[in-house]
Amino acid sequence: MARNQRKNPRYVVCRQIGSRTYYYWQRPGFKTERLPNDERRRKDRADALNALADADRVPIIETGDTVRDVVRAYERSERYARLAAGTKKYYNRYLREILRAFGSVPFRQLSRRIVIDFVTTGRNAGEQHKVRGVMSVLFDQARYLGLVDSNHAENLRLEMPRKRAEMWSQQDIDVFLAAAAKHAEARRVRMYFQICRFTAQRPGDAAVMQWGQYNGSSLQLTQQKTGKLVDVPCHAELRAELDAAERSSIYVFADAEGNPLPFWRLAEWERQTRRTCGLEHLQIRDLRRTAMVRMAEAGAEITDIAAVSGHTIAATVQILETYIPRTRRMAERAILAWERPKRTE
Repeated sequence: MARNQRKNPRYVVCRQIGSRTYYYWQRPGFKTERLPNDERRRKDRADALNALADADRVPIIETGDTVRDVVRAYERSERYARLAAGTKKYYNRYLREILRAFGSVPFRQLSRRIVIDFVTTGRNAGEQHKVRGVMSVLFDQARYLGLVDSNHAENLRLEMPRKRAEMWSQQDIDVFLAAAAKHAEARRVRMYFQICRFTAQRPGDAAVMQWGQYNGSSLQLTQQKTGKLVDVPCHAELRAELDAAERSSIYVFADAEGNPLPFWRLAEWERQTRRTCGLEHLQIRDLRRTAMVRMAEAGAEITDIAAVSGHTIAATVQILETYIPRTRRMAERAILAWERPKRTE
């Protein structure tokens, strides 16, 4: 009985990228080639390549032209080394994903259509912009190495992420703290919340704090995303809680062995607490925006707010519309200032 013929010849690999399927002839020691999607044409070309390879007539693959080679070159670059810790963390995530999808593919075969499918398929708007940025720096690296002439990750028509404007009211805060008191990890949930609430820092930075960063009057920390050192004076309520807290480890949030708790654990406890009290429409990161708004409402200048949040002055001006939505209280203060009679000399 004749043996069943294979659907694909030897060394033909199939890659699914979003809704599209691509085929490659990928034989160790030889140059990878993309094959036609038409089954008969694909088989004929793969058979021809295998025949040439068997006769040792296909050129040995040139080193340094695959996606993996470009990723490795980028990871050895000064540009990669200068990334802030927080940025490097998500870059590494997407670099690994790119390697899984295209590692052995020659970089020049990453067409604009492939890039668009990879960036947009199955991702929300925020993720699309992040992975597009990673793809763009790889294209810059490949262009520097002379592998491509253009950057297919530039000028993609991506949906803009929705800018969050949610803020925590005092009632929301009271409800959360009451629910946190009933949590199995009440002390740590409350401390995590209060640090985020009163420092205007990112949750990830709050989660990795050490007691040495608190000197009794302020908190000093290096922001993971920007690498910037900030010195935040402690709000009286936060100072009281820090002074009263037990210190069994160098870390503010530590496990039984004194090691730092993983960020996802604190985030999970905080989400559990919000679910139990009906505050799922809010997020812990909204406390950063809330703190900046409260400072603005109290009359703080842009420079004052930037000194706390860690933004540059220029960046603070640019993002005010996002982080400091105008409130009725601000409008009332402006009108009162306008109404106030000018002092005569």
